[in-house]
Amino acid sequence: MAEEVDVEKQHQIDERLGFHRYQEGPEKLGWLVNIQPTTVSSVDKKSTRSAVDLYFLEEDGEYFKCTLAYDPYFYVICKPGTESDVDEYLRRKFERVIQNVVKVQKTDLHQPNHLVEPPRTLLKLMFRNTQEQMQVRRELEPIIRKNKARAQVMDTYTTMLSSRPGGSGARILDPMDCISDMREYDVPYYVRVTIDNSESPHTPESF
Repeated sequence: MAEEVDVEKQHQIDERLGFHRYQEGPEKLGWLVNIQPTTVSSVDKKSTRSAVDLYFLEEDGEYFKCTLAYDPYFYVICKPGTESDVDEYLRRKFERVIQNVVKVQKTDLHQPNHLVEPPRTLLKLMFRNTQEQMQVRRELEPIIRKNKARAQVMDTYTTMLSSRPGGSGARILDPMDCISDMREYDVPYYVRVTIDNSESPHTPESF
């Protein structure tokens, strides 16, 4: 509730400074002079969504502001072929926090042969607000560190098993063991909003 009080207080301050919230009507044109993170209540009033207040200066010297709600997100990289299992597991584990999970195709620029390799399938984890985004990020970070630390040992062990007569490197993995990395988790929220909602919106095909 304190968060909502702060938002209302900021709105009152903006009103006194001449930045009246513009919600509907004819199209307005102005220069963007400031951007600030804020929150808006969900339709059922049971949760909040992250948003930004956009402050504009019109040609005639008048001011106005608009509020844009936008879901924060980051990407999760999984072992190839395990995306569906990880998707299902994350939805169950964070069912009250993750709003949606979407599979996307992107080229991994971290790979030395990324110019010839086909795009990878990533999981795009979407949230209602940055607090819930940070909660999931904090839970996944130690898991990813552990997975990275043992990745080389596991690869060596798998190779040894596969080289033995009748041996196989295949085994059933815990879905959390299949998460190898996170990407774009550290992009500031207001930067994410402005990039994704630019005048010429596009979805980068690489990461």
